[in-house]
Amino acid sequence: MTSRRFRALIVVGAGLFAVAASGDALAQQARWVFLHDKGVPAEALDAALTSQRATFAPRALARRLRTRGGLGLDARDLPVHPAYLAALRATGARIRTASGWLNAVSLEGTPAQLALVARMPFVKQVRPLGHGRRLGAPQGAPQDDPYGASKQHLAMIGAVGLHSCGLTGKGVTVGVLDTGFSLAHKALTGVQVAAKRDFVNKDDVVENEAGDPKGQHDHGTMILSLLAGKETGAFSGAAPDVKVILAKIDDLASDKPIEDDWWVAGLQWAEKQGADLVTTSIGFCTSPCSPAQLDGKTEATSKAAAVAAANGVILVAAAGNMGPKATTVMAPADAVGVIAVGSVDLSGKVAGDSGRGPTYDKRTKPDVMGPGVGVTAVSPNSTTAYTKINGTSVATPLVAGVMALLLQARPGTTAAEMLKLLTSTATKASAPGDTYGWGVVDGLKAAGLHCSCQDQDGDGHFAASCGGKDCDDSNKAVHPGAKELCNGVDDDCDGSKGADEKDADGDGYLKCKDDCDDANKAVNPLASEVCGDGADNDCDGEADPAAICDAGGGDEGGCAVSAATRARLGTLALPLCLVLGLLFARWHRRTVK
Repeated sequence: MTSRRFRALIVVGAGLFAVAASGDALAQQARWVFLHDKGVPAEALDAALTSQRATFAPRALARRLRTRGGLGLDARDLPVHPAYLAALRATGARIRTASGWLNAVSLEGTPAQLALVARMPFVKQVRPLGHGRRLGAPQGAPQDDPYGASKQHLAMIGAVGLHSCGLTGKGVTVGVLDTGFSLAHKALTGVQVAAKRDFVNKDDVVENEAGDPKGQHDHGTMILSLLAGKETGAFSGAAPDVKVILAKIDDLASDKPIEDDWWVAGLQWAEKQGADLVTTSIGFCTSPCSPAQLDGKTEATSKAAAVAAANGVILVAAAGNMGPKATTVMAPADAVGVIAVGSVDLSGKVAGDSGRGPTYDKRTKPDVMGPGVGVTAVSPNSTTAYTKINGTSVATPLVAGVMALLLQARPGTTAAEMLKLLTSTATKASAPGDTYGWGVVDGLKAAGLHCSCQDQDGDGHFAASCGGKDCDDSNKAVHPGAKELCNGVDDDCDGSKGADEKDADGDGYLKCKDDCDDANKAVNPLASEVCGDGADNDCDGEADPAAICDAGGGDEGGCAVSAATRARLGTLALPLCLVLGLLFARWHRRTVK
């Protein structure tokens, strides 16, 4: 059985092609091997997970804890058991990658070796890898515009407006899975690379290197430019200030298939490195590709994408260029929780070959659309030139860039929240369908008040005066969701104060704060104790305290000392009270005589 993998972008001049590789001996020997378990006893699981936490970037752990709570990890995060790997190697087969998320190993071997593998007791399933090929790179030239030729497609998705209100992707980290990346072009020299890895050659060189075919890094370089490129006055990516995690997961050599196992390995690595979101412009479907496989849970890439989404990663994937037939949204864009991006031209009309929904299980896909026809990107083999490119591959990093801008405005936004934000503000939000999904994204509309209102106190809530819900934008402690305190203020901006947060008798003390009788103005924490009236005048929890009132024998002879005065005098309060009481009694008797 042969398999195939489709690239979402193939451009030659004005033409657009999706190509499937025919099977050969090498492709027939490449297999996914899925395993029954991780080989870790239940009683040792917690200790193993705790140990594994140390291998994650702090940023990744923080995201996981926000999303999942607990340890932030589960058994899927444990590596494939070393004993299983050793047994597989002992057959003579060559291990390509191992995925803890899928509990699977990709390997190459002869039919005899693969037969031995299939009979091993810890092996659950053996199935083909997905793979494919792509054609050459386009050529072109930029237009004369302050943003360069990027102005039109960036304005179309609201990115220019978001830049104008200060959103550039700063503080957001984006993983990019593609063929490789060159940073030699002047629009890419300033790109901030947080981490990089070549899964094809097992090194950290993501640009072309010895042994790579010509054009290996071309596609990824163009995709990266659409996300994060910047040449002032000539070109801009959608989110020029993001940090990127670069994973080279494709091999374009004519005698070697491009396998989905490298994609899975790249995604798992990028998540572990701390990516907030991941963009991928590659689609997969194992041959013979049928609609039944595009159900969001059959392809290995879709399974891995679902794990990434469960770990809090926002994953953006190209819908693929297999339209206009129905159910042609490729994996992993078909997965639940993955934001699938289709392609439109610069007038907003769907591209003829943009992947269509629904998924095989009848979910609406794609989710949103972005410009993907006649879009300008850097020319990958030049340091100055630009070129026109087409495809859902193009639309995807542009939409991912808008999402990075929105993440800057709304840190901590989950994948589900981001999807709702985009779909509720896209051009066809009121009438979604399987051609356009919910329509072309509108980043400026999705940003809402961030670009039209103010948050002067920096509490993350916009002022009520410009459409927000912060009832006091000068006080950082007052905003929707704040804890209601006993202070006479509507702390949570719900239009009311606490039930006891009142001063009914007007004595300056709140009922919820020490005023034990809010109907009597003479009763409050600083009032003097009046002996004989049976009231706790100073709200200290004791009416007519014996230590004071008994010394003077009633109202006239009692020693009325407030709680505040007693607090100041400390141990002297009682002796002074007694002395004053006796003096008062003696004076009273003489006066009566």
